[in-house]
Amino acid sequence: MKRLLAPHVASPYIELQPNFRLHLPYKEIKDHEALIESKMGRGKLNPHGQHKDSWRYHPKNTINIWLSLTQATQDNGLAILPQSADYQPKFDIKKQEIANGIKTYPIQQYVSQMNPGDALIFKAELLHGSIINTSDKTRATLSMRCTTEKPEFHKKVIYNYIKVKANKFENLSLEKLTASGTFEPESVDTIFAPAEKKQTSIQPIEFDDKTIKIMFKKTIYSYPRWCSHAGTDLLNGELDAHGNLLCPSHRLCHLAKRCN
Repeated sequence: MKRLLAPHVASPYIELQPNFRLHLPYKEIKDHEALIESKMGRGKLNPHGQHKDSWRYHPKNTINIWLSLTQATQDNGLAILPQSADYQPKFDIKKQEIANGIKTYPIQQYVSQMNPGDALIFKAELLHGSIINTSDKTRATLSMRCTTEKPEFHKKVIYNYIKVKANKFENLSLEKLTASGTFEPESVDTIFAPAEKKQTSIQPIEFDDKTIKIMFKKTIYSYPRWCSHAGTDLLNGELDAHGNLLCPSHRLCHLAKRCN
């Protein structure tokens, strides 16, 4: 962490404990997700939905360093919405993820293409989340958060950060004893104006509680209304270059079915 940050800041503040994450193939855990989440929490062995790290009580000014120990691709990797640090979408406080019915703009997301040992560094207030693992291999990652200035702690939680200065660590004991978080993330927006300008949202010609019909390259295709994974409303999904409908929660791909 010090080596990565050294060209940019002399004394970074680093999360004391790294986060090791295993993301299992969906075909192996699809019947056990509720049990996994009840015992371990969401995102431990299954995918996180789109979120900002401050929704999980991390400091406001964090940088996330995400190291892939295996391949992390469009089949199991990480998706990030560019330029969304100031986007304050409505989120589910209990799930600590974006609220149902709020757009995530999957076509505009950056999708990881990483080999083992590759590291991705991004601002933790960018909207991001795991892609559902449709591969046949477990994805393993190691992540750690840091700040280049003193952590701006959440109003409810003060995480355990240390200051790295020269070749020494400072555990910030005094700061933690006297620190009081000053912020809570906002939960206000339903759309992201810069993304809306690109007009990637679907334009159904017809939909009901079961299906969505969309014109794609002069042909009408039918898609399910609800994602087969977690029941997300696919009206907020977007079409990929092949006309398949991507779920806004975890990018599960729903194949285009040509209407007769």
